[in-house]
Amino acid sequence: MVGSIELSRRANADDPKVKCAAPVGTLVSMQLDQIVAEALKLHPRSRARLAETLLESLDELTAEQNEEIWAEEADRRDSEPDATDRPADEVFKELRGQLT
Repeated sequence: MVGSIELSRRANADDPKVKCAAPVGTLVSMQLDQIVAEALKLHPRSRARLAETLLESLDELTAEQNEEIWAEEADRRDSEPDATDRPADEVFKELRGQLT
């Protein structure tokens, strides 16, 4: 499934801090940007636990999977415009104009 993640929502029913829009144990399909937006609403301590869990899950990847993921990330970063896309003399001219 490209562009979305199947997420199994599991919550401890006894934990009043855990709130799920869907019933516990149901399968919810969310886009990655939706998951990120929801994760950013979490308390910092919960976000830290989530980050730790996600990082630990990467340790389970094979060397080939890891290499593929990093190659995709390198391609993504390479395709993004950055400061090197402008000639240096143009950048310096603009900066000089801001100083005067």
